[in-house]
Amino acid sequence: WWRNVSASEMSRRVSARCQRYQPSFVLSYSCSDWAPQSTFADMGGLMGSAAAVALAAALAVLLRDDALDLWDAKAARDDGRYEIVPMVSPQLLRAPLTAFSAALRVPLLGDAIIAWISKDNEVGMVASYVATINHAFFSQILPDARTDRGGAGARAVQHHGVCGASDAFKVSQASPFRVLQHCRPHVLVRGRGSHADGGGAAGVGRGVAVRRGHPAAAGVHVTARYRKGAPLGPLDGVPIAIKDEIDVKGHRMTVGTDFLAATFGAAEEDSIPVARLRAAGAVIIGKTNMHEIGIGTTGLNTHHGTPRNPHNPEYHTGGSSAGSAAAVAAGLVPVAIGVDGGGSIRIPAALCGLVGVKATFGRVACPAPDAPSVAHVGPIATNAKDAAVVYAAVAGAHEAVEESLPQPGVHVPVLSDAAADVARAPLKGVTVGVYEEWVNDAEEEVVAACRKAIEHLKAAGAVVQQVQIPNLRVMNMAHGITILSEMAAAMTKHSANFTRFCAETQVSLKLGEKFSARELLAAQQVRAYHTHVHRELFKDVDLLITPTTAATAPVIDADGLSSSVSDVKETASLMKYIIAGNFVGVPAVTVPAGYSKARGLPIGVQVVADFWQEGRLLEAAKVLEGLLPDGPRRPEVFYDVLQ
Repeated sequence: WWRNVSASEMSRRVSARCQRYQPSFVLSYSCSDWAPQSTFADMGGLMGSAAAVALAAALAVLLRDDALDLWDAKAARDDGRYEIVPMVSPQLLRAPLTAFSAALRVPLLGDAIIAWISKDNEVGMVASYVATINHAFFSQILPDARTDRGGAGARAVQHHGVCGASDAFKVSQASPFRVLQHCRPHVLVRGRGSHADGGGAAGVGRGVAVRRGHPAAAGVHVTARYRKGAPLGPLDGVPIAIKDEIDVKGHRMTVGTDFLAATFGAAEEDSIPVARLRAAGAVIIGKTNMHEIGIGTTGLNTHHGTPRNPHNPEYHTGGSSAGSAAAVAAGLVPVAIGVDGGGSIRIPAALCGLVGVKATFGRVACPAPDAPSVAHVGPIATNAKDAAVVYAAVAGAHEAVEESLPQPGVHVPVLSDAAADVARAPLKGVTVGVYEEWVNDAEEEVVAACRKAIEHLKAAGAVVQQVQIPNLRVMNMAHGITILSEMAAAMTKHSANFTRFCAETQVSLKLGEKFSARELLAAQQVRAYHTHVHRELFKDVDLLITPTTAATAPVIDADGLSSSVSDVKETASLMKYIIAGNFVGVPAVTVPAGYSKARGLPIGVQVVADFWQEGRLLEAAKVLEGLLPDGPRRPEVFYDVLQ
């Protein structure tokens, strides 16, 4: 109630309560690791009351909501100016981060700190903004089920991929049984161990878990089908890894923690996407490591080890689907499945030089209980065709998932032979939107790679049109309020183990706990407004192109490997271009577009389309593969499991 009263009224109410309850009034704010009774037990009644009044008055000033600045919000909405600014937050790790996370758990003090952070970063702009717009709340059931239109230096590496593996199996160039046996020594790496170990499979694929005997046993049946000339399809016998927040029958799910596996136990059934992959003949080789509960963008994991970027093991893979991207880039598997609630497929795919697909919300039927309104399941692959094969296998409605029902049929023209008929101008008649100021708000090499991609699309027949998207900063903030609130709510049932989360996760969850109901509801009105904005945008253009991330992969800070790192500025840089895909639910794909000169780190570009237009999106991704005519570079750490 203190957020809605003046400092003087706060003092009056607290004084009245203190006179009745004396020092024990603080019990209403108690938590498991703080004993307020002992803190105040020795205070005299008068001193305790006076101190409480003074503290409450100070907190009222810190925590009261600022008046809505309707004029500024309306001006920002009307003039179309680009308004994204860097987040205000220091980088924290080791002792300072541990102390900070502990401070946030202290009643009243934690509230004051979070209020200060929120004010510094203008979180209140979301509530101010919705007072200027006339939009109802957002519905997660997308009613618009239109037809999925098709539309029109370093050594290279041979990533065999899904189609390459399938072709090799058909001509007996490789045996599925032997390939699956070969995967095991590379994939069975230690989960815990030396955080300083950055080389080899132990550093790259750290945390991948395999059930003993299962993949090789499946390989026997797959080999028999190929010998009979009757494979189930292009995925038959292909090893696939699954991010460890998706159910795989017989596997425990850690979600990147050190305690949730014991809580959940082994999964009794496959999730819907995994079941669909198995039905297509894919062999689930194991589960991949991830950023703890998916709440970060680097992939750093203090419990199971941090996956390393195969292109340069001194750098992060990106997250949160870190192990999935690392395993594919290093050749351990041709494709892996990730989950994307805030770029968690696209960010690691881009930073590891891969293709990552985040489809329209509800297109892939797989509920995500930790972030139900923003999370999407999708593939990370080495090329657009492989990504399309896996997307086609897992996509489609399922009666058990309501939000998946109102969708058109899955249409993937890039997989048909007819695509060859338009090879000379595959994007003829396609209009591509470019928001100049937004594209330019990235590192110089990233901007250059995106500009090259734009020219490449023009050469393929596309028409480029300048566009603007209003109030991106408000949208980004509203997404942050939404995903952190959802994840904090989901983790409430594990509050007894809260201190077993790493310090970075604790900080994020505490922030999520403190958003008010008004802020969360305002965020959903912003979502409704930006859904309208994007619908109008895609009436004028077919695609939108941006960088995937504003920077290349961040360097791994050795001091933070065991304690975690909280760096809001770095997170905001990696997430700058990906929010609409999660918050609004439009489909997006990231494609490799080049490499940084100094470190050889991959750079990705992102293409976004209208709802349900994954077919057109994948066609554009296939065209953009021409940016690397010699193919992707061979990573520093790479294994050829077909050899």
